[in-house]
Formats: sequence, structure tokens, C-alpha cells
Amino acid sequence: MKIFFKILILFFTNILFLTAENYIESQKFIQLENETNLQKIFIYRKTENYIELQPIVTIDKISTYKNNSSSRNIIIITKEEIEKSGIEDIDTLLNNLGCVDIQSREKGVQSDISIRGSNFEETLIMLDGIVLNNPQTGHHNMNIPLTISDIERIEIMPGHSSALYGSYGYSGAINIITKKDFKKSGNIKLSYGSYNTYNLSSSISYPLKNFLITSGIEKKKSDGFIYGREFNIINFNISLFYKLKEEEGLNIYYGITKRDFGAYDFYTPGKNFASKEETENQLIYANFNKKFQKTYLISKVFYNEANDDFILKRENPDFYHNEHFLKKYGAESVLSYEFKKYLILSLLLSAKEEKLESSRLGKHTRENFGVGNEFLVEFEKIGGSISTRIDIYNEDEKYLSWNTGIYYWLIQNFKIRLSTGKSYRMPSFTELYYNDPVNFGNNNLKAGENYNYELGGDLFFKNLSFKNTFFVRNEINFIDWVGETPTGKWFAKNINEKMIFYGFESEIKFLLLSKINVTIRNNFIDIYKGKNYISKYGLNYAKEQLSFYIQTPLFWGIENSLSIVYKYRKNKSFTITSIYFEKNIYKGAGIFLSVENLFNEQYEEILGVLQPPRRIYAGINFNF
Repeated sequence: MKIFFKILILFFTNILFLTAENYIESQKFIQLENETNLQKIFIYRKTENYIELQPIVTIDKISTYKNNSSSRNIIIITKEEIEKSGIEDIDTLLNNLGCVDIQSREKGVQSDISIRGSNFEETLIMLDGIVLNNPQTGHHNMNIPLTISDIERIEIMPGHSSALYGSYGYSGAINIITKKDFKKSGNIKLSYGSYNTYNLSSSISYPLKNFLITSGIEKKKSDGFIYGREFNIINFNISLFYKLKEEEGLNIYYGITKRDFGAYDFYTPGKNFASKEETENQLIYANFNKKFQKTYLISKVFYNEANDDFILKRENPDFYHNEHFLKKYGAESVLSYEFKKYLILSLLLSAKEEKLESSRLGKHTRENFGVGNEFLVEFEKIGGSISTRIDIYNEDEKYLSWNTGIYYWLIQNFKIRLSTGKSYRMPSFTELYYNDPVNFGNNNLKAGENYNYELGGDLFFKNLSFKNTFFVRNEINFIDWVGETPTGKWFAKNINEKMIFYGFESEIKFLLLSKINVTIRNNFIDIYKGKNYISKYGLNYAKEQLSFYIQTPLFWGIENSLSIVYKYRKNKSFTITSIYFEKNIYKGAGIFLSVENLFNEQYEEILGVLQPPRRIYAGINFNF
């Protein structure tokens, strides 16, 4: 219950702060620069000579007081790219546009995320800055109660972020930003295609003076491309945003996603178990941002409930049946103060509690209280940041994480950057307590820790941008499932031998003929390890990954997007090509055709879990 009192203290502190704000509001408000996501390229010098525009980025700092230039490699998937891609699930967006290693069992149904060689427990997933990671198991991290049409942009930050967000910011972070456009709009989309698959979605945005109401609903259903791979998914969300001033306001959000799907050998590759799984994830949060004078307040309160019902053999449900019920709730406050135009200090307080009741894992509670700070320094051509955070679990386990970075504009269009930091992650409840005839958890697991080093450069021209980043990550107490043989048994262990991940990331974006947008991203990852072992998850990363994405208008008003993704994993490679066509036929009404896996390649992202062959969809899209 002590965590409850900490949350209440944070909440009432914010109430007192807002009360004081009403008195101070009469003083002169210092208007900051109007920085929209399509109006800025360089922090220290404005220009209109370059096509690469730097959007507002929130993922690389605990405060969004100002849009500082970053010392990190940040990947942005924009609203325009999302809308023109025709992609209907977040997993595929990250895989095709963001060059994130999506290790999918079925895209849009269940996928594991790997950034810089991490496993699925080590990437932070957020919705408007609210952490969504599931402490039962990271397999459910992508159960996000959201439709594609609700997304404003997606920010991806490879590397360390525990100093900003705590445990889950181990090797990468993804923040999904929802739309808050103050204009009346709506969308209805219907598609039908291979394997009796259909998708019906609708979204609406309706402003009322300073209020904005948005809502989205979606149903996806399929018979599946093979027996035991059917799915039925429902997503719904509604939000109310009250706008005070630019970048200020209160946002209240509720969302739910229900997923009923065939999980044929999802967790037992090669065993031929026609498993079945049902999950439900509900999220409600309130997010408040307020600026006045030289102070900026960000406050968040959230409640997250996730249920998981798994049957190993659908023909014999009583043979092996697991039920898990998870509750997470917490609050966070960040208070920032601008001492000078070049110096901002931010302080963070965070409290949360995670409760699990499981037929397989038992009953467990994990409390966390975090305290952090951040210094942002920015001069004309040079800037940087220092962040530190201490997290306390159940009042006795303490973990320190930190981050420091610096950037320098050598010339007007070329920036170099350097960053280093320490991150950690707590073991999941599954890694600690799960036991069955093949998998054995370990309640003596220690938290995994790592040291990260990153060096990069960003170059901008009129119709071209180029980014390149080299990274090294040194692991300590790396957590993995270790096998006696390639098919198990599997034991959760800390790997004490030396493990160093290293590699580079490249991005090229350019505009041709003022109409054709091209994005090429490439990742290369390798590892030095002191001792070989049989790994179930930790070493399943894509050693090489290349994504090529192009958006172009064709003849007769047809819009086209093409994506090609190449991956090389464990001595096997594959290339998946997808193509999308759309044509506006009357005002806001359009028709579209989508082909996934165009050349019908047979491939696996996770060993033993076959991915779908070619899939063709057609549909109609109404915007009003």
C-alpha cells in the first residue's frame, strides 16, 4: 500500500501546483518559438534551403520544454508516411518503415520487438509517453489499444533510455504519439482479402472550442492461412483533450484491445500444438502539460489491466491451461525550469505498482519508486544533456541509470553527436516464476545491466539527408533462456560471460522530382561473447536488415507505395516485398489494393513459426 501513498502524494502535489499557477497566470507569459513538426530543421539557425525538417521529438528527454537538437539517433515515422503506406498494423509500420527487427508470430496479432540485437523484454513501448510494457511477458507488449488512423507519428530511439524511463528502456524505446488536430474529420475504411480476412475501421475527430474529442474503432478477422492461425481482433479508444495554449492541455484517454487467435506452435516450435490464446488489454490515463514563465510541468496518471488466457491444446483444453491477470497503475511528474536560454533543469518523480495473479506464476507484487534529474544545455552550435535516475523496488533493490550526450554542428548542415549511458531491466514474472515440462524460470535472477556507447553524424542537403550511427553495448548479467539442446529444455539464467553487441545504423532520405519520397534504412549487428551457448530468444536478432521504402504518384491519379525488407538471421535470409495502390474516385472516397509478400516467399521470423504467404487485399476508404 505504500506505493499508493506515493502516487497520492504526486497527485496532490500537482493539484497544489495548479492552484498556485492560477495566481501566477496573471503574469506575463513567455511565448516560446512556434515549433511544428514541419517547420524546423536546425536549432541554432533557421533555414528554408533543406528538405530534411526536424520534427518535435519527445522521446530523448524527460522534459519537452523545448525542442532541443539531439545527441541520439532518432527515427521518425510521420503521419504522411503512415497514411500513404496503406499499412494497417503497428508491427508492420515499425518493420517496413522504421527498420525495427519485428520478430513476428503473426503481424498485427503478436510480435516481439528487437532493437540493436535485444530480445523482446528489452525494448520500451509507450503511448503518449505512458509505458505499456507487460511485466508478465514482453510477448504482449504490442497489445496496444489503438488504430492506425489515430497515430500522429512514431518516434524510435535505439539504445539506452533507463535514465529517462526506468527498467524497460534497456536497448531501445518507441513512443507512439496520438493525433490532436483541432479540426472536424473522420475516416471509414473497409478491406477484404486472402484467407477470408476483413478489416473494418472508423475514426472521428470533433473539436468543441477548446475541447477535442477523438475516437477510433477497428475489427479485424481472418480464417488464417493455415489451421490454427485464425484471429479476431477488436480495438477501441476514445480521448478528450482540453487545450489551454500551444503545447499545453489535459488529455484523458481510454482504450481497449481484445485478441482471440490461434497460436499454433507460437511458444512450442516444432511440437505441433494447436494452441489458442485470448488477451485483453485496457488502458486509461490522464496526461497534463502546462507552461508558464520559465517553468514547465508534465504530469501523468495511468491504470493498465491485462488478461491472458492460454490453452496449449485446443482439442484438449484441460491438458494445459494458463490464466494471467495483471494490473499496473502509477503516476509521474516532471518539473522543468529554464535558468538561462541555454540551460534547463528537470526533476522527475515516479511511482507505480504491478500486481499479477496467475494460475501458473502465482501471486506477485512489484512496487517501484523512481527519482531522476536532467540537465539540458544548448548554445549556438553545441549542446548536450546529462540525465540520472535511481529506481527503488520493493524498498530494498536499488538501481542507478545515467545518460550523457553531446552534439556539435560542424557546419550549417552537418552535426556530429556522441552519447553514452547505463541501463538496466528487471526480469519479467515469467522469467522468474514460470515452470512447465520444458521451460524453467529462476526466481534468483538478477537484473540485467548494460553500458552503451554511441557515435554518429547527420548530414542535410536540399533534397537529401544522411544519418550514420555506430554503437557498442556491453552486457552485464544478460538474461536469457538457455537450452540443453536446440529444442530444450530451457532454463532462465543470467549470462555472466562477456557479451558485447556492436554495429551501425544508416539512414538515407531523399526527394526526387519534388514528388517521389525515398527512405532507405540499414542495420548491421554482431556480438562478441566469451562463451557459446544455446539461446532461445537472446541471440535471435537479425544480423543484417535493410528496408527500402518509396512513395510516388503514378498515372491517372494513382498513389503508390512500395516497401522491400531484407533480413539475415542465423545463416538464413529473406526479402519481403509489399506494394500498395490507392486512387481517389470522388472527393474523400478512394479505392485501394494491397499485396503483402508479393513474391510469395516462405520464411520465418521466429524459428519454427511459419509466416503467411502472399496476401492480397482490396477495399474502400472514406475521408470526411
